[in-house]
Amino acid sequence: FDVTIYSDEIGFRKPRSEIFNYALLMLGVSAGEAVMVGDDFESDVKGALNIGMKAIYLSDSEEVNYKFTVRSLMDAFKIIGEWI
Repeated sequence: FDVTIYSDEIGFRKPRSEIFNYALLMLGVSAGEAVMVGDDFESDVKGALNIGMKAIYLSDSEEVNYKFTVRSLMDAFKIIGEWI
């Protein structure tokens, strides 16, 4: 990974926008250029969507009806490939 971010080091936890904005700053990209792949719908997906990022939900659950839900990272890479 080019950047790793730990909430205890920066003082904010997902879904707070500050942690996502910090990650974007460290990567040098805008929200519209980034994709969050996460396994927690509330913290990862909603947090990313709230600041304008694209988001992919990695889950085996059928509990959440979200268009970009995948069961594997390979499936996530396929979606990202379609977006770029």
